[in-house]
Amino acid sequence: MKKLLLLLISLTLVLSATFTAFAAGNEDFSDKAKEKEYKVQLEKQEKINLKKVFKQELNAQKKEIVKAKGALEEQKQELEVQYKELLTAGDTAGADALFVKISDLDTQIAEKKMQMKKIINERYMVIKSEYSDDELAQFENAAALIEKMYEDAAILGLGAITVRDNIIKFDAPAYIKGGRTIIPVRAITEELGATVDWDQDTQSVTITKENIEIVFTINSKKVYIDGVEQELDVSTEVTNGRTYVPLRFIAETFGLTVNWDDENG
Repeated sequence: MKKLLLLLISLTLVLSATFTAFAAGNEDFSDKAKEKEYKVQLEKQEKINLKKVFKQELNAQKKEIVKAKGALEEQKQELEVQYKELLTAGDTAGADALFVKISDLDTQIAEKKMQMKKIINERYMVIKSEYSDDELAQFENAAALIEKMYEDAAILGLGAITVRDNIIKFDAPAYIKGGRTIIPVRAITEELGATVDWDQDTQSVTITKENIEIVFTINSKKVYIDGVEQELDVSTEVTNGRTYVPLRFIAETFGLTVNWDDENG
């Protein structure tokens, strides 16, 4: 975290110096209202930049933890195979020695899991700070409505979905139903660089990215990719006035992979 603090302090000093230089070079800046407005905008941008740096640092830490945890788990698997072989061969002394090493790896893996939870909690607080009180209330109301509509739905909270390490800000929650992640389509497709168009007459949503076009029809399992009909295993639906579609289908159609972290949701 020392590295993070240094980054934040450095960025603050740079932005402060920028404002000071601007003010010094504009001593005849007599319109105090405009000067105040400029300062407010500068401070606002400073907060955005600081938050961006913070998120980047958290993402970097998360990647390091995932890598380290994976390496430890590989070591554990190898030792467990050797442990079983020693037991089969009747070498209890050797097996006992390996058991100690495996237990030590378990402790290290548990520590990495705790570090991961801490990072995820910090990321949650970052995304939460981007919501106004009204937006949070709207999100919570939408979540309550989904739970009433679908008894088997598991609501995903703020910051539960990331695209290329970018936390997606949804105005209504994604949820899991029948083992599938269902998402409000517009926020995530726009994060992917796609355009979303709604056709009221046909009750359909068209998602376009580069040379790929996906057309969903509300309350239907039929979907068209570049004009070719396919069938989803769940229907496209409208909930809380937003179009919901299966996440994996969209991601994989655009050539992306989807990973679910069951431990951290």
